[in-house]
Amino acid sequence: MIRLLERGSIKRKLVAVIMATSGLAVFLACVSFLCYELVMFRGTMARRVLTTAEIVADASAAPLAFRDGPAAERTLGTLKADPLLLAACVFDRAGSVLAEYKAPGAPSVCGLPASTGTEFHAQGLTVSAPVQVDGELLGWVRLQRELPEARQRLVQYAGIMIVVFAVSCLAALALSSRLQRLISGPILQLAATAERVSREKSYGMRALRQSDDELGTLVDRFNEMLGQIQAQNRALMESQDALEERVRERTSDLLVEVAERRLAEQELLAAKQAAEQSNRAKSTFLANMSHELRTPLNAVIGYSEMLEDDAKAAGNLEMASDLRRIQTAGKHLLELINDVLDLSKIEAGKIELNPEPLSIDAMIDDVCNTVQPLVAKNGNRLSSVNSSGLNRIIADPVRVRQCLLNLLSNASKFTSNGDIRLEVVRVEGNVEWRVTDTGIGIPRESLGKLFQAFSQVDASTTRKYGGTGLGLAISRKFCRMMGGDLTVESTAGSGSTFTMRLPAGAGGRVLVVDDDPAGADLVRRILNRHGLTVEWAATGEEGLEMVRGFKPHVIALDVRMPGMDGWAVLAKLKEDPELAGIPVILHTAADERDMKFLRGAADYLRKPVDAEQLAAAVKRQVAAGSEPGMILLDASIQTVDRREWAAQVRQSPELRDIPVVAVSSHEDMAADLVELATAVAPATAPVPAEEGVQ
Repeated sequence: MIRLLERGSIKRKLVAVIMATSGLAVFLACVSFLCYELVMFRGTMARRVLTTAEIVADASAAPLAFRDGPAAERTLGTLKADPLLLAACVFDRAGSVLAEYKAPGAPSVCGLPASTGTEFHAQGLTVSAPVQVDGELLGWVRLQRELPEARQRLVQYAGIMIVVFAVSCLAALALSSRLQRLISGPILQLAATAERVSREKSYGMRALRQSDDELGTLVDRFNEMLGQIQAQNRALMESQDALEERVRERTSDLLVEVAERRLAEQELLAAKQAAEQSNRAKSTFLANMSHELRTPLNAVIGYSEMLEDDAKAAGNLEMASDLRRIQTAGKHLLELINDVLDLSKIEAGKIELNPEPLSIDAMIDDVCNTVQPLVAKNGNRLSSVNSSGLNRIIADPVRVRQCLLNLLSNASKFTSNGDIRLEVVRVEGNVEWRVTDTGIGIPRESLGKLFQAFSQVDASTTRKYGGTGLGLAISRKFCRMMGGDLTVESTAGSGSTFTMRLPAGAGGRVLVVDDDPAGADLVRRILNRHGLTVEWAATGEEGLEMVRGFKPHVIALDVRMPGMDGWAVLAKLKEDPELAGIPVILHTAADERDMKFLRGAADYLRKPVDAEQLAAAVKRQVAAGSEPGMILLDASIQTVDRREWAAQVRQSPELRDIPVVAVSSHEDMAADLVELATAVAPATAPVPAEEGVQ
């Protein structure tokens, strides 16, 4: 009912509210009247029957006193004149019945009553009255009578109530239908105006005020809101027009600015290309000139050494001294030309690094011995220490030596009667080569241009100590090319510390999975000597758990292991997209190289493992990543369909561009090799091998 009213109009809601209120009031009034009449009727009937019972009780006093039953019967016989009397009984206080009257089918009412009074029930009304003489209780009189008048009155009053309720509802309906217009009329008119404003977007409309009550105030506020919206809309339209005009002006300005910037970009691009061309020409010129100058300088230095030896042999010491000065000047000029040549190669991107195992201790001894004469020349003291705990790393030894000699030479040149220290330490996965001196130091404001080419701290330094300002710039470039950096900490007058940082794990991380502790320890020692970080797993399951945390560059895997063997571990690795790219090197005592590439391994070694072969294989995989550079196919394999394998290689995006070399030790396999090469062409070439080649 409530949901129906919620979907109805306000007219219906007002009529329903008035009807419900009026109907409920009339209904409650009728029910109250009916209840009042029933209560009053029952009280009247109870008093009437009780009076009759008291009269019978007075008449029954003598029969009860003398135990005269017939007299009592005659007294009760007078009650037969009332057709609605159902039963009557006279009994003494002990409960003995003296006289009784019952209508046909009526129940007995004899019995000792609990108290004097009346009792209404389904059969009608039961009344009990005491029989007393001089205040002494002789017995009781009980009467039971039907009350058909009560039902008649109930039906009569119910009919009257229904008629009154119906008439009242009709009157309320008629009255509410007219009175609701006083409320619904202004509301409906206001709703119609709001709907029209929303549909037509015309904020100049106004609602008509029809009363001076709250609804009239609501209409006034609605009209004021429309006025405010109209004013704001007008202001918004004016702002929009102004904004569009500004946008048009700004767009025009931007078009001009974009055109100017495009022109400037073209000019900058042309200037950049010209600068790059000039830089390339400069680098080419420096390289050519350096080469042209170095060739005669080598002859000058060589002949001056020969002439010096001849002068010493002839006893002409003065000429020998002059020739030594020529050698010194020539060597200095040669070093300058070499620096210019290195810088030009770096800028041209033509310099190449040759990383290989580098012994830290050997490098320290070499550079210290080389620079010792220069250190002693200024009365300095040189010390060195390796605190890194490492023996080898993978780096370009020529470039590392060049950088260290440059740092130690600078320290010797700018320090007099002081201390120079070379220390190697390991810091967070890096190896730091620290050159510390007690020389003149560098002012803080000059540190920014220290590593710029052809730049020194100031002109006075250049005049006093010499130099071109190329050494530190080249050294930093070499360090960064090797994955590290060159930094400096210095205080004017208190010395400097140059730190050359190189990756400590340049050799890569290797996970060795082998159930033989002795064999695993042998592999670990071999690889450690070559600067590689090694972890060991004793089982295949342990290796699969360690590989995610350790993140190795290469996995050295033993094929024959109890439980999960090497082939199972290799299969698990290749099934996981995150681990499939890690190269796996197999090593086993059995000859299972025919399964190597078919299972996805990167290389294969036979036990006992050769130290150099193992180190070379690991470093090759670290350098090359997960992609093999060549696939060697043993054409004599009988357990594999070579044509099917060739088709799989040709269809694989990862393998189709990798060269495939088919090898055989039998001359009669030549035809099969040619057919196999055709199947996987152009990436395959047949190569008949000598007998015994693996």
